[in-house]
Amino acid sequence: MQGTKSANLLIILSIYIALKPIYLWSSGSLQISDIFMLLSLVFVMIHQRGKIIVDSESYRLLKLILLIVLYQAIINGIWSIIIGNNLNKATLYYLFNMLAVLLTILIIKNFSFEVVSKYIIVGCFISLCITNIGLFLRIGGIRRLGFFNNPNQLGYYALIIFSICLLYFSCTKMFFKVSIIVMSIWAIIASGSKAAFIGAVLLFLLHLLFGDSRKNKTVNKLVVQILLLIFITALLYLLFFGNNNFLVSNKTLMFVRKRILSMSTETDSSLGASRGYDRIFELGINFLWGMGEGFYYRFTTLSGLEAHSSYVTLIVSYGLFGFLGYIALIWKFTSYKPCFRKNLIVLSGVLLYGVTHNGLRNTLLWILLTLMFSQRWEHKKERETDNVSFISNRVL
Repeated sequence: MQGTKSANLLIILSIYIALKPIYLWSSGSLQISDIFMLLSLVFVMIHQRGKIIVDSESYRLLKLILLIVLYQAIINGIWSIIIGNNLNKATLYYLFNMLAVLLTILIIKNFSFEVVSKYIIVGCFISLCITNIGLFLRIGGIRRLGFFNNPNQLGYYALIIFSICLLYFSCTKMFFKVSIIVMSIWAIIASGSKAAFIGAVLLFLLHLLFGDSRKNKTVNKLVVQILLLIFITALLYLLFFGNNNFLVSNKTLMFVRKRILSMSTETDSSLGASRGYDRIFELGINFLWGMGEGFYYRFTTLSGLEAHSSYVTLIVSYGLFGFLGYIALIWKFTSYKPCFRKNLIVLSGVLLYGVTHNGLRNTLLWILLTLMFSQRWEHKKERETDNVSFISNRVL
């Protein structure tokens, strides 16, 4: 049932996404968007009279997430006792994201992919407008902050918003497509994040080349695709090698050019020492189950600092078992066959970003994964409708 009263629940996701770029407190603390989400979960539970009713596939997904979070809680709890330092705060991040997945499922379960897209896209548009106000105010130095606490948060946020836009690309109005793409790309550039920029370029190119799943493309579609590819190539060439006055006088664009072209010589590009991959070799037998998440003074590599990689964080903190658990979880979110290629393309930028940054805790990522998961409901409804139509036609 898609009544007005129920449809209003979709506004929750719009508001959460709109509030996401507003950071009022230190990183790692609950922000205004997170508090809103927790209150929304309570509201939705009251709205549903305390009942959690989901389909069997969503139930299996939530059960898998719960098992993984319980495993993480056990590992962090054991190591907290061993080292005499509390690592349990890290578990709360994953528990919160599990609740975010649950809330998203409860909100969107009764609505079509297209209806959900309208609310999500409006939320993304408003969110980027707020972000660009922060960029206009020039908060931060040469690497802008928007209203975030650091530029990498800004770049990663914009990359995920860009990914959400491409997930709903086919059912989004042109105004929102262009606005979200332009604003998110500018936010990525303003952040000066190499990983977010390269991730966005990879994502857009893969979407342009392989995003259309239809087997028979029209000539017009093919021409537009080629022209867009030429246009993007020209823009990238101008950004990195152009010498006109506008480019040269823009400090932000010149900073991004310098960072990308000098990647091979910058110290933070080293995966082993600078991104924390060498920490894996310090685990010993703990490679199987991990050493918990936190108290990084235990390690020689990046001593006292978090590893700058989603993959290293999982392996070091939760071992091979935890890493495989997350692979199974991502597979569960994305593997529905009719949408698998599209999902991989949409997730490609985030997966690349995770090589050099830890983006696992960002709740927007888990909302994106849940939106991908929801596509299977739409396809199954379409198949059921087609089957009913086929049977009716045969009766007639």
